[in-house]
Amino acid sequence: MSIFRKQKKEVGLRPKLQKKGENQEEKEKGDGQPGKKPKPDKKTKKGPKPKDDTYTLKKNTAVKVFRIIFWLMLLGIFARGVYQIVKPQEATELRRIIADFKAEQQNIGNAPDEVMDFAQDFAKEYLTYEKGGEEDFKNRISGYVSKRVSGIPSLYTYRSNAKAVYVHAYRRDEQNGLYNVYVDAEIQYDKGEEGMVYDDCTLKIPVVATEAGYCIAALPVYVQDKRQDKDYKMPQSQLGTEIDTSTIAPAVTNFLEAYYAQEQSMINYLLTADADKNKFIAMDSRYTFKRIDSIKAYQKADAVDIICLLSVKIIDTTNQEEIYQEYILTLIQNNDKYYIKDMETGVY
Repeated sequence: MSIFRKQKKEVGLRPKLQKKGENQEEKEKGDGQPGKKPKPDKKTKKGPKPKDDTYTLKKNTAVKVFRIIFWLMLLGIFARGVYQIVKPQEATELRRIIADFKAEQQNIGNAPDEVMDFAQDFAKEYLTYEKGGEEDFKNRISGYVSKRVSGIPSLYTYRSNAKAVYVHAYRRDEQNGLYNVYVDAEIQYDKGEEGMVYDDCTLKIPVVATEAGYCIAALPVYVQDKRQDKDYKMPQSQLGTEIDTSTIAPAVTNFLEAYYAQEQSMINYLLTADADKNKFIAMDSRYTFKRIDSIKAYQKADAVDIICLLSVKIIDTTNQEEIYQEYILTLIQNNDKYYIKDMETGVY
């Protein structure tokens, strides 16, 4: 049995004979199996490469020119900016800058309003004192005056009481760096059993402006500074030919009633399209219109504007007092209606 098994085994180990070309076909079949890459055939000739159908945009000449111009402009702006920074200033320009700087530094702290406010505040303290209150008075004015002025004894005798109830700095003049400020004041005097008495005065206060601030350089003096020009007359202007006001007066009355008492919408309705509405804000019944005392209207031959001179009476609703007022109205006629174009104070 063992001999037969051995022979059988040897027979099973014999290789199977293959026909010519059979092995090549199996290899070709194996190459087509999934997961296996086919081996390249060295003898196979390479064919022509497939044509690339991708479209390449050609650069437009206009775009190139635009880019060149853009970069040139950018470089030019940059170069100009650098030049402006590094270029040397001319001597005249430098002198001007220095002069302006010095003038600005000199003006720091001596603005007209500040000088006048300083003098006004000093006047209020200077005109206020109490009986036996010398120390209090000196302490109050010490923040305004120089040491010399502060050390002057007995600026008042301090035998009564006085209080500045109103002060107003209304003008100033300058001489060699010294500002003379004029201050109007109303003083309340305590007369004891007689009660309070009021009187006014005008002070001329010398103020010096320094780098540190302001200083009252000397004692103020009492002056008479009445600057009213009673002889002034308004230049007469040619208003035109006087015209009848019988049809104008009702329109003016309606406007004034609306202006003093009614709503803003009614006023706007009575105005021309080009009228400045900021001049015609309703008074909201603070005052009421009572009547027109006189009215005159003028018109030039070559003009459409009608100039109306008015004197009217209004009533203060707080105390029912009648107040006299004057106006100059400019009107425009449209068919049979009149519209208000402008309103000014009466100077005629």
